[in-house]
Amino acid sequence: MRARIVNGIVAEVFPEVINGSPIEDCFHPDFIAALAACPDNVEPGWTCAEGVFAPPSGPSLTQAQAAKLAAIEAERDRRIALGVTVTFPDGQALVQTRDETDIRNASGIASSGLAMVVTGQAGTLVYRDAANVLHSMTPAQAIQFGFEVAAAIQAVYTQSWGAKAAVAALTTPGAVLGYDVVANWPSA
Repeated sequence: MRARIVNGIVAEVFPEVINGSPIEDCFHPDFIAALAACPDNVEPGWTCAEGVFAPPSGPSLTQAQAAKLAAIEAERDRRIALGVTVTFPDGQALVQTRDETDIRNASGIASSGLAMVVTGQAGTLVYRDAANVLHSMTPAQAIQFGFEVAAAIQAVYTQSWGAKAAVAALTTPGAVLGYDVVANWPSA
């Protein structure tokens, strides 16, 4: 392995062979001359003083990213569990999405509405919201209800995927540790 060192900190590491070619065939000779040989376990963020490599005093990049990804997932789950505000025929109300049972109940109402529409059945479906208020819906309204719940949850998941990609793109433990996991989330 070889390391590019900037101000005593490993900025990048390169294997001796890249896509089947020796590293010398992949970069300009001046760039190769500026690289330092390093042990295979060296990662960006390590220090290098007089040819001696040492891990940073804090977590490694991999450790910091793993911890931040876990924090993003926890924030995602927390936000989903807060519930979803949807519009019923009689006004807006909070739908509980604390766990799989809550989400399954909302999906069940929407699925029942879809089945009724497909089979040509008329009728009313009833859902009890977080405040224990009953809301009557036609089959078509039940389908719309399901779409609203699913869309709100999907928006939270989409934000979590973007946050995970942003963390994966960060190149230093300090940048990862500084990433704000509670910023820019949609409300469910």
